[in-house]
Amino acid sequence: MPGAAPAYRYDAAPRRASRPDVRVVRASRQEPGVSASLVATLRFAACALVLFAVVGCVSICLRSATVTTAMATEHLTEQVSAMQAYAASLEVEESSLANPSYMRSVAVSQLGMVPATQTSTLEVERDVVCYDQDGNLSLSGSLSASAQG
Repeated sequence: MPGAAPAYRYDAAPRRASRPDVRVVRASRQEPGVSASLVATLRFAACALVLFAVVGCVSICLRSATVTTAMATEHLTEQVSAMQAYAASLEVEESSLANPSYMRSVAVSQLGMVPATQTSTLEVERDVVCYDQDGNLSLSGSLSASAQG
């Protein structure tokens, strides 16, 4: 008699054949090339070189600015000295031009003026023009002042 077929569970996952327990272990063998300490040393040297270059550039910029400022200061000092000398010469010239004897000699030699031999006096009559309280000319006041003499 034929026998019945074995029963299978449809909800259960099929079992796989058990495998041997295998773990992957990376080799600690070093590849040929540069060592990590050499790479770190080279990085440190490169950073130090860049820092040195930056400090050098900043130093050059500051020295250049110092020289430029010193040159500008020297130029301004020269201008101040020139202006002081010019002011002193103007003071001397002003004092000589204001001297009465110099004015007399220039009047005689360059302008042909001579001292007066006789003098006369001109007398001006009293002004008859009158003003009102507002400061305007007053015709009636002027006429009355003229009549009084």
